[in-house]
Amino acid sequence: FVFLSSLLLAALGIVVTSLLPNVYRATTTILVDPQKIPEKYVTSTVTTDPNAQMNTLTQQVLSASRLQEIINRDNLYPELRRKKSREEVLDFMRKKTKIEMKQSPEPDQGLSSFTISFEDKNRLQVALITNQLAASFIDWNLKTRQQQAISTTQFLGSELQQAKQGLEQQEDQLEAFKLRHAGSTPEELNANLQTLSR
Repeated sequence: FVFLSSLLLAALGIVVTSLLPNVYRATTTILVDPQKIPEKYVTSTVTTDPNAQMNTLTQQVLSASRLQEIINRDNLYPELRRKKSREEVLDFMRKKTKIEMKQSPEPDQGLSSFTISFEDKNRLQVALITNQLAASFIDWNLKTRQQQAISTTQFLGSELQQAKQGLEQQEDQLEAFKLRHAGSTPEELNANLQTLSR
């Protein structure tokens, strides 16, 4: 009886699993490369918290406009798009997309890597969509870092210009002071003493 019941359960399990649709998952891992030059020599131009930046990136990549672009480009979920609203299709795609962040073993380094996973029944599109999501992450991160670096460079340039103007004003004041007090400045003390001794 035990043998027949286990054989029946195994056959039933095989039939049920063969009837279930195949679900494929593609995963990509993106390494977070920290600044190579030590902070004591060159301060980083990007000063935001890596975790907050990753949360922002996640929201940007999984935003409605980016997901809709991927859905339209690859013609995803044609039957579902006919039956459901745009927001429901986007939520369906968000549920199939997972982003996991991995912390670095060193506490001051923040993130070491993160993975993007996408699963679907169509095995040909799974890797393509995962790569598009990863490319979207990388593009958005590069644009954000570039904007931060440009704004930092502009700030440093304006500070340098102000410092230069301040220095030029002080040099002009020093020259005017030297002209008004010719012969009585401390740097002319030795020349004055030699003149007196003669």
